[in-house]
Amino acid sequence: VFAQCLSYALIGMQISSSRSVAGISGRTMVLQATMLCLRLTSTLFMDGYLPLDKTGDMVYQVADICTLLMVLKILHCIFKTRRSTHNAAEDTMDVKNMVIGCVLLAVAVHPSLNDWASFDIAWAASLYIDTVSLLPQLWMSSKLGSVPAFTAHYLAATFVSRIFSALFWYYGAENIARFSGQGWACPSAAMIVLAHLAATFV
Repeated sequence: VFAQCLSYALIGMQISSSRSVAGISGRTMVLQATMLCLRLTSTLFMDGYLPLDKTGDMVYQVADICTLLMVLKILHCIFKTRRSTHNAAEDTMDVKNMVIGCVLLAVAVHPSLNDWASFDIAWAASLYIDTVSLLPQLWMSSKLGSVPAFTAHYLAATFVSRIFSALFWYYGAENIARFSGQGWACPSAAMIVLAHLAATFV
């Protein structure tokens, strides 16, 4: 989560130094804001998807809240204060259907670590949205043909964050699979691993 915070701090530094949001996908930021809101909906009220040690006692939630505030600030720059510098013509990937698809998938396949379906679905939806959230940025960058330095650093920091998350949740999914009695045939455990692999290497 701290690598995730760093990634958005780098984007904020890019905007501050260049006074421009060129090369930054507003649609990726919308997906990230949606993901963080859904994840916090689960982790602020339930502890099923948090580490059992002391780092699970508000450290992760505070990091996610700080990240969300940074993402909202970036969105404000993209769509308000620096709107004239936004590459809107290239930032065109449809994210509405992506969000709908992720939520429907979460309803169909989700773990039950909170033992409360609404919170479990919210967490699973945040995971699936996080998996696809960088696609608009990659699509936009491919159309532009270049990536600003800080945006490249943002992508690198995000990659590091996702590697750590994937390692943590591999062991989490292993426990889910074991306690389900189905092993790796357990759909929710398998989806957690597949989503993290996809998010890391997309």
